[in-house]
Amino acid sequence: MYAFVKMDREISLAFYGGCTLDELSGALIDNGVIKNPDVFKLYVKFNDKERVVENFSGELKLNTSMSYREILSELS
Repeated sequence: MYAFVKMDREISLAFYGGCTLDELSGALIDNGVIKNPDVFKLYVKFNDKERVVENFSGELKLNTSMSYREILSELS
C-alpha cells in the first residue's frame, strides 16, 4: 500500500494585483504544497475556479498538508 503523506509545514505566499494559474501552481510546487502542477491546474479548471485564482490579491497562508479543495477555499 502506498501512502501519500506530506510534511506538515505552514507557508505564506503573496500575490498583489492577481495571479495566473501558472504562477500559483509554480509557487505551490516550489513550496512543497503540491506535487504535480498539471493535476492541480486540471482540478482548478474542472471546478471552474480559474476566475477565483485570477482575482486573488493578497497574502495566502497555506499548509503543505492541504488538499486542492482546501487550497481553493483559501483563495475565496
